[in-house]
Amino acid sequence: MIRIFSICIIYLLALGANAKELKIASGNISKAMFSPDGKLVSWAVKVGRRHSIFIRRADGLDEAKKLFTPLYKRTFYSWSPDSKSIACSGKQGRKKILTLIDVASGKSKILGEGFNPVFMPSGKKLLFFTLNNLCVIELKSGKIKKLSNFPQRQSFERIAVAGQNIYFSCNGDLWSATLEKQAKMLVDHKRQGITQPFIQNPVASPDNKTVYVSLITDGLYAHATDNILGRYTLNSDSMKTLTEANSWTMRPDGRQIIYCLGGELKIYPGNKKICRGSEPIFSPNGRKLLYLVSSGWDDPAKLMIRTMTLVNPSGLNEISYPCSSDNSMQPAMWYAPVEQQHTVPLLVGLHTWSGNYRQSSGKSYYKQAAKRGWAFIFPNFRGPNRTPDAMGSDKAVQDIVDAVKYAKSHANIDPNRIYLCGASGGGFMAMLMAGRHPEIWAGVSAWCGISDIKAWHAYNKKKKSGYYRHIESALGGAPDTDKQAAIRAVRRSPVTWLKNAEKLPLDIWHGAKDKIVPATEGKNAFTVVVGSEIPDDATHPAKIGKYKILSRKTFNTTRLTIFNSGHTILYSAAIEWLALQCKGKPVVWNHASGVTDSNKIEK
Repeated sequence: MIRIFSICIIYLLALGANAKELKIASGNISKAMFSPDGKLVSWAVKVGRRHSIFIRRADGLDEAKKLFTPLYKRTFYSWSPDSKSIACSGKQGRKKILTLIDVASGKSKILGEGFNPVFMPSGKKLLFFTLNNLCVIELKSGKIKKLSNFPQRQSFERIAVAGQNIYFSCNGDLWSATLEKQAKMLVDHKRQGITQPFIQNPVASPDNKTVYVSLITDGLYAHATDNILGRYTLNSDSMKTLTEANSWTMRPDGRQIIYCLGGELKIYPGNKKICRGSEPIFSPNGRKLLYLVSSGWDDPAKLMIRTMTLVNPSGLNEISYPCSSDNSMQPAMWYAPVEQQHTVPLLVGLHTWSGNYRQSSGKSYYKQAAKRGWAFIFPNFRGPNRTPDAMGSDKAVQDIVDAVKYAKSHANIDPNRIYLCGASGGGFMAMLMAGRHPEIWAGVSAWCGISDIKAWHAYNKKKKSGYYRHIESALGGAPDTDKQAAIRAVRRSPVTWLKNAEKLPLDIWHGAKDKIVPATEGKNAFTVVVGSEIPDDATHPAKIGKYKILSRKTFNTTRLTIFNSGHTILYSAAIEWLALQCKGKPVVWNHASGVTDSNKIEK
């Protein structure tokens, strides 16, 4: 999970004189934001007594387009996750009418009475307020469900969503809800006296451990502004005031807050000035900042976009990213090169059988990626392989797919150079991903991996090794006696899918002395891909580092190497080979030999 602000002091925004700025619009502007794909910018503008929504490309290479009029003033709008629709509150007399707008055509559809809509992550449901309650509407059926039960008219503010958790402010108090559970109060703003600040503008951190809010003091305190940035820690009943802030925005990965104070944009923690401006909003990848600049109270505001670079001296960062299989936020370690004028390769590293995203092997992969100028991500994919959600489950598979999506949205990734590498349980998952999603990878390097879950269960049960119990726990039964568990074992085994990888550059390595995962697992994986027994190569290098190569077989884009070692990975040999691969070009087989890196695999 992200440790927000405990490590943020080491981050600096590099915003020199060469930082790019782009003027998008000017006028009486408010509520500017990026579309979720980052390609469009939208904003509300007041002309006379009418409020309208405008959109424009984020690169400014088109004309602004009026999308909707009239927008009900002092209400918020929301983009759909696929960036195809905007939900807002239209004005019909004195009523706030919930409206869905198709961005491409500009056509609108009335959903009913309501305001301040926010899409759920699936895009299939829309949260909104009525005069009395928080509600959700299923867009396909039109079915509405109340998520609160307030008997009278309430004073609502905006809604925030983090996975399946919903946060909102009501009468100055902080509330939470889910689609299954009715709303409950988290913080009563009057608990320490009637003069306590109102709570508004909730934003949940990606790890869903804290909620950041605006504390509206209404002039009760001697501050430069009536607004204070606050942080509420969930399950601790702790609200902490952080800094004075007229407006603020959090980076999507939770690592930074930019706030406005006295007409200047600053970085929290600290008060390092960025530039003049107000109402900042980060782009979805956190690399651009949208904000307003005005010369005076009566002058029209300019809507600006500023390119930003995040510098992290420590390199590897702990993040959370959205996973589409269950709309959860899953943790990972992440690194992106600071300067990315051109596209960069991406290395996806995989933890071992009993490991997770914090495993120290992630640093070994990171060092290989960083010295080559690559981006790197080390996902959790549901942690150690002893639970139903782990060990090659559909969720674990999709987590890795979504990790690649996260990397693409947070760095300038070359889609033709996305690499996958893992050892032991990571080798198992690397081969499974090669078979289930060969379209993603430019190359996959799998070391001493399990290819057949049922066979490895039998091997460990015979040895009385605890791994067989891990398998039974993940499958919900023993695959040698339970039919349903056996079916699950087949679906989660790489050998079931590896035929799909016959055109993918796949490099399989296995130690002949491996007593944890026998070399037959690697040999069987190779046979499944190539479809038959293949004789040894006539020539191959005698050694890889200090290890003698005993056997090497190559067929089209698949290679199997058996070397004189135990449960081993040679990181530099793996990444050296991956670095030669590129989608759309013939596989390159190298003879890496100068290997000196550590080879110990964590369990």
